[in-house]
Amino acid sequence: MTEIRDQLYDTVKDAIMEYPGMNRAALKEICRVLDRHMYTNAGYEYLASPYTHPDANIRAARYRSVVAATAYLMLEGRVIFSPIAHSHNIELCMSAQQSGSFWKRQDMPLLLNASRLIVLTLDGWKESSGLKWEIEMAEELGIPVEMMDWDEETNTPCANYDESRNVYNGC
Repeated sequence: MTEIRDQLYDTVKDAIMEYPGMNRAALKEICRVLDRHMYTNAGYEYLASPYTHPDANIRAARYRSVVAATAYLMLEGRVIFSPIAHSHNIELCMSAQQSGSFWKRQDMPLLLNASRLIVLTLDGWKESSGLKWEIEMAEELGIPVEMMDWDEETNTPCANYDESRNVYNGC
């Protein structure tokens, strides 16, 4: 990735040098756009899970499981975005718990650009309206959906990943 980016920078820089009116600020802006484009197109996976619950302790436990699963997947070499890992602490800084529609507005652009949706099947995942919405959106957009079973007591995956079925085997 870095080698390709460097080649693109060199090509853009050479092209800009042919136009004396261009300056370093313009080059930096073009490189910033290239970076954003390359990382967006490189693909990331969106890790979805249940979260909302009237009991703050359950929300906190779900957050801890999601963070552990995100770390696990990242250590496998995958590029992961998790709205729960990203937003849990942000919501704690807000004066009140936000609505599902508030979080859908935040998450939709990220889901739209994800290369895959990974569903972390924590307790309550089948009942989660937000998670149902994420799955429906992914399926409607043609984004592959992968199920990942997670042991909430040990905060580890339940079993090995089965590539032939694109799922983590159950607990």
